[in-house]
Amino acid sequence: MLYNYLVLKYRLKTLIRDFFLYINNPFNIFNFSPQHKKLIDLGPFDTVLHIGAEIGQELSLYKFIGVKRIIWVEPISRSMKKIKFRALFYPQIEHVFINQLISNKSGEIIEFYEFTRAGASSIFKPTPEFLETDRKRYVSKIKTYKSITVMDALTSRNVVFKSLNNLLVIDAQCSEFMILSSLPIDFINKFRILMCEISVDQYFSDHSANDLINLIYQLGYKVVLSPIRKSDDGIYARI
Repeated sequence: MLYNYLVLKYRLKTLIRDFFLYINNPFNIFNFSPQHKKLIDLGPFDTVLHIGAEIGQELSLYKFIGVKRIIWVEPISRSMKKIKFRALFYPQIEHVFINQLISNKSGEIIEFYEFTRAGASSIFKPTPEFLETDRKRYVSKIKTYKSITVMDALTSRNVVFKSLNNLLVIDAQCSEFMILSSLPIDFINKFRILMCEISVDQYFSDHSANDLINLIYQLGYKVVLSPIRKSDDGIYARI
């Protein structure tokens, strides 16, 4: 009963936020998170490539910022259906939908841990510490997906980036290091801003949060907003 109430409360809050951002947030009624405030300051962007889009909660934010095109990447089909439905209300934005699991290699069969609560599903097994932070969040099923790389996914849909004024968002629940390390440097250079989730002690993986941050620096970015919580999004700008 409590869980259903919390889900309903979250969805109602999202709907209210979408409405006010759709009409350009009159009188600054809606308060933004620090990360979203920073993206507004750094925008607008020609294209957003959002890997790990879940249900597209940021759609109204992207419209508010003035994004022209959004490439949504999400492996879970029911989540992608919700993104497509939300996108119907934003015809002024060009939408590209990629319902596939992104990895550093194409064609591999990968186990995927789906959670009872959104925003936690991952190819990596969760740690006991992560599960204990919320007893209602647990692995509900383990599915298998065929993987595809970012470059193969974009090529299959004839996606071309004509400018360097783009935003790359990676919220892939500990897959960020694997995804970023597989991208060609000339492709990375097309993204002026990177927003990347930094996961700490949430999943069992062969790389650490420091490995990911060091990789981001090696790719030519500097931090403009560090993660506020232990596991959170950081924002980085090209040097």
